[in-house]
Amino acid sequence: QSINQNMQNPDLTSKTDRIMDRFTFIKAIMVADKEDGVEIFENKRLNEEEAINDLAGGISAVRYAMADMCNTILDQEVKSIVIKFDKLTVFKRILYSNIILIIIC
Repeated sequence: QSINQNMQNPDLTSKTDRIMDRFTFIKAIMVADKEDGVEIFENKRLNEEEAINDLAGGISAVRYAMADMCNTILDQEVKSIVIKFDKLTVFKRILYSNIILIIIC
């Protein structure tokens, strides 16, 4: 809901910062792309920022990343989706139409 309103900044690091600041209970951030799979970043500010920045430049388009795990087909047109899998609530947001940000609370 409010996650969409807090991610209007075009800068990826700033978006991630806003999420981390607002949801202090976040344990990890996963960035998924179709070719390279899933990268997991723990809630440690510097490591997470550096990793997100490194991935922002070269990640290819995401269409069906995490489809098996989430039982959900993701399309580039999708702006955000909230699903439940296992015992985790996962917020998915496509950030530049080629990066999926998965927040594990």
